[in-house]
Amino acid sequence: MERIRLYYVDWLRVLVVLSLIPYHAALTYTGLGDIYIKTQINDIRVLPFLILSVPLGSFFMTLLFFLSGISAYYSFQYRVRTSYLK
Repeated sequence: MERIRLYYVDWLRVLVVLSLIPYHAALTYTGLGDIYIKTQINDIRVLPFLILSVPLGSFFMTLLFFLSGISAYYSFQYRVRTSYLK
């Protein structure tokens, strides 16, 4: 069986993990979820943070679980389940 490496899955994983850093930084200032800054910002200055964090909120975790499922599927084709769990 020939091994096929899906490089776009690797790059998607890298991009999603790297985009989590600015996402969580923006989430700090929006007041969504757990508020890290105790004084909430209620004017137009919070708009760029909202534009970044609101549409991407549930997208990141869904995409990460999807990519890990793809990786596990291809990994099970070349390994036994016990070696995968180790």
